[in-house]
Amino acid sequence: MQIFNTMSLIVNKKNMNKTFLILVGFFFSFFVFFAFVNTAYAVNDCLTGAIISNGGNGRPASIKITNGIACAAKQVSFCSYRVYIERPGVGWLKTQTLFDSETKTVGTGKTVTFTINTDTCLNQIDAFEGKCHVYTSDATGTPGIIYGKMGTGKVCTKCTDECVSGQPECSGNGWRQCGDYDNDSCTEWGTITNCNINETCGNGTCVDICTATLSGSPSNTEQQQCAAKNGRMQCGNGWCKCNCAQIPIVEITSSGAAGCNQNATLIWVSENADSCSASDGWSGNKSLSGTEAVGNFTGTKKFTITCTGNGGTAVDFVNVTGGAVDDLHANAGSDKDIDENDSVKLNGSVDGDYDSITWKCTDGTLSNYHTLQPTYHAPENDYNYDKTHTCTLTAKNECGSDSDSVKITVGYEKTSNFKIALVARPKSDCAPFNNVDLVATLSNYGNNDYDYTYYFDCENDGDWDKTVTTEDTDYTAVGLCDYANVGSYTAKVKVTSHNRTASDTDIVRANECGTTRQYGNSSITKMVKNVSRNTNYQGSVLANPAEIVSYKIIVTGISGTSNNVMLSDVVPAGIVNIRDLEIDGYPETDNIQSGINLGTITSGQTKIVTYTATVADQASFTYGQTNLNNVATVTVDGSSASSNATVMVYRQAILGATTISTGFDSDVMAGLGIALLAAMGCLLWVTRENVAGLFKKKI
Repeated sequence: MQIFNTMSLIVNKKNMNKTFLILVGFFFSFFVFFAFVNTAYAVNDCLTGAIISNGGNGRPASIKITNGIACAAKQVSFCSYRVYIERPGVGWLKTQTLFDSETKTVGTGKTVTFTINTDTCLNQIDAFEGKCHVYTSDATGTPGIIYGKMGTGKVCTKCTDECVSGQPECSGNGWRQCGDYDNDSCTEWGTITNCNINETCGNGTCVDICTATLSGSPSNTEQQQCAAKNGRMQCGNGWCKCNCAQIPIVEITSSGAAGCNQNATLIWVSENADSCSASDGWSGNKSLSGTEAVGNFTGTKKFTITCTGNGGTAVDFVNVTGGAVDDLHANAGSDKDIDENDSVKLNGSVDGDYDSITWKCTDGTLSNYHTLQPTYHAPENDYNYDKTHTCTLTAKNECGSDSDSVKITVGYEKTSNFKIALVARPKSDCAPFNNVDLVATLSNYGNNDYDYTYYFDCENDGDWDKTVTTEDTDYTAVGLCDYANVGSYTAKVKVTSHNRTASDTDIVRANECGTTRQYGNSSITKMVKNVSRNTNYQGSVLANPAEIVSYKIIVTGISGTSNNVMLSDVVPAGIVNIRDLEIDGYPETDNIQSGINLGTITSGQTKIVTYTATVADQASFTYGQTNLNNVATVTVDGSSASSNATVMVYRQAILGATTISTGFDSDVMAGLGIALLAAMGCLLWVTRENVAGLFKKKI
């Protein structure tokens, strides 16, 4: 490949005549196209060029153009050409075409860089003062050239574009796209991409035969595709279309759950359908698309919609939860185990707001069928084997209901030939009443080596709080029972041994003691402590006869001012030797039983009254427990309030013995009578023999 180097033309029109100018121009033009020098020359006294990169084969070309410091600003163009004939072939200049160019103004004393693209074909780059030169012949008299160079590359031929680049078109049962796919620079059609089965080409792309618009008469292939889709070909005004039976589509959703007194919204849409209908949680004909509110139900419902068209049937469904019942939970309590002809308290409860509750039992009776904790009574003597009954608690509100069941096993009570006595110790105290002992004592048990199983139930609710098996005929469940609230409770014991059963109950009372009572603008609280045992002040205390106790009464101003506040405390029999009366630590000589004047009490002010007393001696009390309840009363302006404290006195029957039930009944006493008679008979027999012996000796 020959290389084309430029040389500068120096022209001074003022100092040369026309003949000399023509000769010089011819000489230097010839030299421009055939010289092999790569150095840049000045086109005049102003512009010079220095090549940075020749480019070629598609690489960019760059050049620096410098203008003299004494020259005016000049316009410069850097140009690249596609060359179709190798130099020095005839007509190689006039057949080349401009490929890329860049025109800039180079100021006085400035240097400007130019960069242009080159073709992958054989190329030439030139720099001109002024615009790019378009060659029309092989003449070399080109004015204003600053730099020129022939590049490298293949020789391209001139061609004509077949189509617009990027444009698609249908061809047969496929499509093709316009682009430059060969060695020239012109565009041509690419290879054909065939459409899938049941597709045809429309507007230069593959489409379903059922949606394509076909021009003219459909081909045999298109007619076969239409028939395969159960379609029918229709034509008119130069077009044809395959009308296919489209398969219906339907989709249903919901806005969420349906709460109490709230609705959920069903939303459904369908395509290619002629009709829709509802089933399961709703019914009736429905529109092809729409919404509907549903609610006022509990649990989960399924809502199904079915849509039908020429192409078949589509089905969809959605599950919606009614949330009302989730806020209502019934609990029938734990299962129970009782004896025939016995009763037990049920422990029902409901979590949530309810309008009504109802119990229903398979057998037996309830004390009340519309309360949470009724008493269940077992059937009477209708079988001789264990049997389980079910009681169901149902709670309802305006949104729904919820139920739960408890199982009650009623055992056949075998004939008992022994008895059990239960004593709660102590029987009463102030609530909370804790650590109560249950003492069980057997009687009439006969002579055997059997073990006994004791079942203790603190509240007779069917849940055994303690079970123990022992050979002892009496057993104390120490500190077993706690009673948190004020009220009466039934404690129960059941004993089983070798197919025998016996049971007994005792009443335990948790009293209201040491409570604060408010009246008008003030309140009163009374407490007691056992000085002999060094206890704290509380609502009630235990004491033995002759022990010392101390009472404290607290009167507090709640709001405003109370004048002439009167306090009285009537001491019960069994409390003696009232002494050491003080108000706020100062001795008081008035009698508290007849009443003392506390004066004026303002908001937040407290008056504390204390006195000491003694529990009477043993002779003043019966055996067992005696409760001495002491009530203090405060009066202001005709209004009064009271608070009480209790001393529980315990007298033992025999030193070291307790007052628990002995369990002796008529059967036991009869047995003791027989034994006593037998002993007396034996004694008489022995005496008779001894007397007879003595008599014989004397004889």
